[in-house]
Amino acid sequence: MSTPRTPEKDRPTNLALEALVKLRNQLKLVQYPKTTNRHRQEAYALDAEDLSTELCAELDYLLDAMVNPHSDINCFKTQVSLETAMRRMAMLYRLLGVVKKVKQIPAEVLSLDHLVHFAPHKTALRRARNYDEVRLIEQASLEAAEQTQATLRTVLNWLRKERQIHPSTEKGVVEVFLVVAKIQHFKETDSLKADNYGDIPVILMLRQELKEAKERAKHAPPAADESLKWLDWPEFLACVHHLERECQPTYSYGSKRTPTAVARSVQRYLLFALLAYMPPDRQRTLRELEVGKTLVKGLLNHNGVFEAKDDGKWYIHLMKTNYKTGKTYGEQWLMVPDILYSYLEAWLAQWRALFSPNHNFVFTQENGKPYRKASDLSNLIRRATYRLAGKLTTSHLIRHMLITYLKRHGASDEVMRSLADAMHHSTKIQGEIYDRRHQLEKVAPAQDLVLKLAMGEPVSTLIGVRSLSVEELVQQIRQLSPGERQRLLTLVRQS
Repeated sequence: MSTPRTPEKDRPTNLALEALVKLRNQLKLVQYPKTTNRHRQEAYALDAEDLSTELCAELDYLLDAMVNPHSDINCFKTQVSLETAMRRMAMLYRLLGVVKKVKQIPAEVLSLDHLVHFAPHKTALRRARNYDEVRLIEQASLEAAEQTQATLRTVLNWLRKERQIHPSTEKGVVEVFLVVAKIQHFKETDSLKADNYGDIPVILMLRQELKEAKERAKHAPPAADESLKWLDWPEFLACVHHLERECQPTYSYGSKRTPTAVARSVQRYLLFALLAYMPPDRQRTLRELEVGKTLVKGLLNHNGVFEAKDDGKWYIHLMKTNYKTGKTYGEQWLMVPDILYSYLEAWLAQWRALFSPNHNFVFTQENGKPYRKASDLSNLIRRATYRLAGKLTTSHLIRHMLITYLKRHGASDEVMRSLADAMHHSTKIQGEIYDRRHQLEKVAPAQDLVLKLAMGEPVSTLIGVRSLSVEELVQQIRQLSPGERQRLLTLVRQS
């Protein structure tokens, strides 16, 4: 005789199991495979005690110029997000640490001038009394550019030798040098003579260095072994479907799950679903999603006018300041699929509060803090995909995975253009960066077509014949001779 099942409401919560899982995560007993051959080395960034009062003031000045739209330091065409600015500042601390170490510069005298050598330009030229003084000023500007170039190459050589940096990191190094050069020279450029610092030799030099660094990065193999991260799109979708099944209030063997465990599963599924059931956006959009601002509910008419309504549709609504390429693509609307509404609304109304969030963003860490860093969200995704599929997939790689899958299966140009719009990038970037098919795979259709032509197959059967529009048909009829037009009319009457 079988033992009767315990009623679901009376089943005990398996607190011991959840405590063991939590302890395992805290002790890092799960060992993830390394995706690179690098080993953790001693930090080389500038320490807080190495910052003089003067250098602190320079760094604060630079940060304000990057993020504050009301700053009187008008050295950048547009401001950047705080996240981008802090990444640049972190790189700047590392570069100052390299210069201090390599050039043996005492901490109390270290300044931004030790990275980018400064020479007055516009202010000096306006004081020049004769041609010889003008020549000396121009020569000093060229020498400052040469000294900066020497420092840049010294820094890059040290990083290549001691830290084996990837060419994409080299690009980031040059970008930070360029940011520093702009903050130093924004009062020295003459906009009446040149646009966008075109009269400052050190900036012209750094732009050329950046161009070369971008080329190196473009053709360099990935730093990490992507085979340890990559999932084909159906494999990724299988992970998403599994995560949905994990949102149940009980374990498969019948024990109840704690409310926080269910909340954890619902949030994890929602994050994956928004990357799987919609064109996957950058992780910043998910981290900064906020009800009433970037996540809204209502009706959007065909004129683009939105009206908030409780019984409306959910939309992700991004203004140009809300995403990386907003300056280019402007305001964006994407409708959330209604199959996610039950999970989304349950998360907002019930489960989210269990983590006691201290912010208004939709998604939250379990300690109540927002997902401030890209790595916070990527780690959540990595852990889930590794557990379910054995791959350390990152949030950004998901964008590559979808585009590559569609390209591989012959998606039309119209579909790929639409996807590029939805993912806020150009079709050029889509093809150059996100399409990860091997070069042989990309040229295979062309090779097949040329071979079939050589074997005698008619071109019309290989490339298809596009239907003409009425306008195109009329245009071609007009190009016929009077006799040909008459024969065409005869054929039409007979048909």
